[in-house]
Amino acid sequence: MSTSRPGPSVVISDWRVAPIRVNGETIFAIGDVHGCADHLSLLIQKLEAEAKGVSSSRLIFLGDLLFRDPRSLGALALWSAPDLDDSFKNVDRLWGNHEQLLSFPSVAAASPKLLGPSGWASMVRHLLMS
Repeated sequence: MSTSRPGPSVVISDWRVAPIRVNGETIFAIGDVHGCADHLSLLIQKLEAEAKGVSSSRLIFLGDLLFRDPRSLGALALWSAPDLDDSFKNVDRLWGNHEQLLSFPSVAAASPKLLGPSGWASMVRHLLMS
């Protein structure tokens, strides 16, 4: 005799801006983008609109912006865009372990997966040729 039990349910809540306020500064944080440039663009637009209403704002990128794919270049372009400095009083750009691989070519070279046609090597070549 088998009895069926209901499986776990997942509830997805609506996204909302949840800035942190410290010493009069409104702080927005973004992390783990993993190359999703389209989503990052929309998120930055929402945060820029929120930052207009505060006197002092800071945007912090928490790392893992990139992924092992050349499409991460779009996310990298948004991350490095100079107009972010016009929208936020301060912008801090921290690197995660994905970005650190770009800093250590010997680590990247040790993994054939990273050197594949859609891996870090393609991205590095593109960055160097730009």
